[in-house]
Amino acid sequence: MLALIVVVLLAISAGCSPGLSSSMVPDKTLEHWKSFKNAMKGIKNAHTSSSKSLQKANFAINMLILHDEDVFTESIGRKFVEKIIIYDKPEYLPFVLLAPNVCDFLNLPTPRFKSAFVHADSHYSDWMERRNCGSGYGDSSDIDDNISNMHNFFTKVKDRCAGVSLPSRLRKLGKIFCAVFALYQILKYTSD
Repeated sequence: MLALIVVVLLAISAGCSPGLSSSMVPDKTLEHWKSFKNAMKGIKNAHTSSSKSLQKANFAINMLILHDEDVFTESIGRKFVEKIIIYDKPEYLPFVLLAPNVCDFLNLPTPRFKSAFVHADSHYSDWMERRNCGSGYGDSSDIDDNISNMHNFFTKVKDRCAGVSLPSRLRKLGKIFCAVFALYQILKYTSD
């Protein structure tokens, strides 16, 4: 593990220092792509532990993000987020949201809204209004913690993605993301 950290730090410094040759640092990007794809196949395979495969996929996608790979345009980011939702692993979500192109991904249009993020934020706001009007959601500390987490999540993403324009090459992908993003952050807690 320590060797991997050193390699990542060398790769980052090689990209920043014009005097340091990047050939000194092996490019493992292709290896990380293969590792991610194999891990995703392992999630579908009944003979392997889905949790272990998801952990391997998480590591591989994190390495790809560190290497500035376009994980969302390639759609592996979307597939990974779907698996995070299916297997209830929110701890894998924060690093994925640091991907360089995550704002493009979140701003994909939906049939009713200018972006999938606006769509999810609208559902969250509606849910908050209903909850504040006393529509029977209860007031347990678990729910309050979840509400606080969702509020912080929406605030952070709005701050990070403020002013990011939607690239025309991604406009066609909007319908794919419509339900995926909102599913984990909102629907999970409204069903409790």
